[in-house]
Amino acid sequence: MKKLLSILVLSLLFGGNVYAEETFLSCRHETGSTIVLSFDNETKLGKEYIGGDTQITYDLVLSEANIFFVSNTRSWNIDRFSGAANLNNKNADNSWRTVRWFCKKAEKKF
Repeated sequence: MKKLLSILVLSLLFGGNVYAEETFLSCRHETGSTIVLSFDNETKLGKEYIGGDTQITYDLVLSEANIFFVSNTRSWNIDRFSGAANLNNKNADNSWRTVRWFCKKAEKKF
């Protein structure tokens, strides 16, 4: 009985990452442009895929209401309930430009 209990406890401790995976978001601008974002809650990293193999990596901050992708020159603030997103870009004069997007969880095509 002790062996069974210890096996159960160890499997619960080490099996916690079985369901950990990257979550993908598809974001659309009013012009029809799209950007794919992803984040991994385990590593606390976010990625923005900008074509081909090119990506921007962000620090990730999650709250109950928002997802924040943060870097020195670019950041995303996504409302987890509505999908409304602000992309903030730092300009050469150190001012920030904000562009509105709408994001939703992307579904796998295949």
